[in-house]
This record gives sequence, C-alpha cells and structure tokens, in this order.
Amino acid sequence: MRMSTLRCLRRSKNSFLILAPPDHLTEIEEGVELIRGLLPVEMKVLAYKMNSLEENCYEWEGYARIDEGVAKVFLSSKDPREIAKLLLHEIGHLLGLPHCRDPGCVMWDSPLGEERNLRICRACREKFLSAIGED
Repeated sequence: MRMSTLRCLRRSKNSFLILAPPDHLTEIEEGVELIRGLLPVEMKVLAYKMNSLEENCYEWEGYARIDEGVAKVFLSSKDPREIAKLLLHEIGHLLGLPHCRDPGCVMWDSPLGEERNLRICRACREKFLSAIGED
C-alpha cells in the first residue's frame, strides 16, 4: 500500500499551513473543512512534492515535532474523515495538548489500527481554545 505524507506548519497562534502531496490534495481540503467546523483555526492547504523517503512510509502514524512547530503526518487513507482525525490530533500536539484518557476524544492515543473519533472532549476543547487565545 502506498503511503503519502503531509506536513502541518504552525504560522501563528491559530493559523496553520498544510503542505500536502498533490494526489491527496482534494481529500485533505475536505478533511480541513471538517476541522473548521470544530475549532476556530485558520488552515491553508498547498500542494507539496514529497521526497522519496516521505512517499515511501511503511506504517500508519502521525507525530508532531512541537518544538519546531511542525507536524508530519503519514497517510494511508484518502478518506477525508480519517485525514481530519489524524490532522486534528497532530494540530493538538502542535498546540501543546497531551494525549487524552477519553477514548471518545480525538486526542486519545488510539492503538494502531483502532479508529479515533472526530470529537473533542470538553477538557481538550478548553485546552485547544486556550492555546489559540479563544478562551
């Protein structure tokens, strides 16, 4: 199965630039629209040619490099809802949120292969809003 990678860069307190592979661009834009309905964050999606290491990933995962303001997300799905879940989870890490204990929350550290919800629990929502200055 071919994997793709996207990068999410924090530009300001509530603004993110998402660099996406051209073959996932439409689905990622649809996923971003789902996130916009949940949080007052600005996101701009741009096409980005991935290097060969980024294009040939072998497992589903996402991780955030919080100190550098970069989230790098590996995608094995073209489902906008799955993309939105993973992207929102990594944006949470960029904003300083840890994993959540609520298995119904998007910030839950779901085991590999287990589905994550596109829902933010009350505690994590408050942390998200506080981190972007909307509290």
